Amino acid sequence: MIVHLRKIFFIVCLLSNTLNVFAQDKVIDSLEKQLNSLSAKDTNRLSTLILLGRVLSKKDLNKSFTYAQEAEKLAKSLKNEKGEANALQIMGAVEDYKANYNQAITYMEASLSINKKINSQKGVASCLNNLGNYHFKLGNYLVAIQKHSEAVVIKEKIGDEGGIITSNINIGLVYDQMKDYDKAKTYFEKALQASEKKEDYAEQQAAALFNLAALYSNEGGYQQSLAYNQKVLKIREEIGDDVHLAETYRALGEVHTNLKDYEIAKKYLDDAIKTAKEMEDRLTLAVGYSSIGDWHKAQRQYALSNEFHLKGYEIAKEIKAKHVLKDAAEDLKANFVELSDYKNANIWGKKAVEHQKEIFSEDMQKEFARAEGKLDSERKLAKEQRAKEIKEQQEAEEKQRTSNLQYSAIFIALVASFLIVVGFARKTMRSSMVENIVFFILLIFFEFILVFLDPFISVYTNGFPLFTLLANVAVALAFMPIHRSLEKVLKKKLAREKYEARLGIDIE
Repeated sequence: MIVHLRKIFFIVCLLSNTLNVFAQDKVIDSLEKQLNSLSAKDTNRLSTLILLGRVLSKKDLNKSFTYAQEAEKLAKSLKNEKGEANALQIMGAVEDYKANYNQAITYMEASLSINKKINSQKGVASCLNNLGNYHFKLGNYLVAIQKHSEAVVIKEKIGDEGGIITSNINIGLVYDQMKDYDKAKTYFEKALQASEKKEDYAEQQAAALFNLAALYSNEGGYQQSLAYNQKVLKIREEIGDDVHLAETYRALGEVHTNLKDYEIAKKYLDDAIKTAKEMEDRLTLAVGYSSIGDWHKAQRQYALSNEFHLKGYEIAKEIKAKHVLKDAAEDLKANFVELSDYKNANIWGKKAVEHQKEIFSEDMQKEFARAEGKLDSERKLAKEQRAKEIKEQQEAEEKQRTSNLQYSAIFIALVASFLIVVGFARKTMRSSMVENIVFFILLIFFEFILVFLDPFISVYTNGFPLFTLLANVAVALAFMPIHRSLEKVLKKKLAREKYEARLGIDIE
């Protein structure tokens, strides 16, 4: 019975994921049809190309890059700098997924330069964040933390909640590699908590869960790690994040290896290798081969384990992923010790030390500590500045609301005065009283106009007294013809009602 229920559950999940994929494919088809219908090389075509590049960056890297390239050329011809910056960002992201980190850095720095030129703070922060990721994958952790620090400070200033979540994850990753697991966990948990507030942050939620799962595995909490990784797989399948499926399969394979579920683990690891090859994800391919090496090691198959660790090492060498090189060298050293091959164990031990020094030099650690302190202080200052801006905005809105209420009160008082005067005018009233009442009504009306226009006048005069006085005089002069017309109408109305009440005749 339980087996049947599992099969039914699997089928339901498969159908759900198929529907999500179908929906995404429909979006892509719709955008491509729209692109084909746009013959003019204008901003509409540019926007469609950028949208296609972004959507396909999670599914088809080559097509994504092609659309982004076309968008870049079109943006240059249209002199649309924002479009050019967006296209360069997509191209950088594609090169990142393919582990061409130096090329990714070139594209992203070009996008950063344009975003700075057009003063797009969100664009600048996004580029800095991506550059931090690329340097992180190259093992340049000091540069990574510096870029992420610059990015998150801007995000705090502009209140980019989704961007702050992403930055917290990326900063946590740097601390993870620096072996400061407590800080890494704090950043990941903060990101997870914030990402759970909105469905829009599903991608960030998956990333936070993925990294927390890795920490739990390191601590021996394999069941918790398994639960988190299963959630990650579900989210990434639902949102159609194909480029990150390979690393998800790899992580599930690793945790099942630790749980000694070797058959399930091998299936996930094979899927990881297959998907990584399809997506040209060489980083996950390198780590995936090492994970298969760990799978063989767990079953004491040390020679086979070394074959896969060597595969992973060679790919990591191609893409210059220093942290993967270090980990693979350490695993190879440990395996050769188990095989009593101390000569090779010594060779790989030396390589592991060399790679460690490349990443964690003493000078780098000192600079990292300085960058860490700078991040904390600047981020705190940015938060305070943002809080102050929000408070000022709220106060301005409250002031505007109060002003609106005052305007309404004055207007109501004006109308009420008019109605009261008309009511009294039906009774016997002297002509001098009529003139006084008319003057009073028009005075209130003029004051109402001045109060209403005051905020708009202040924008142009900056509160300078002479300019404000001249503006008020101009308003008064403009009001004079209206004043005469209203005075004539009111006197005539009040006088007619007075004489009709007393004499029963009309006055022209």
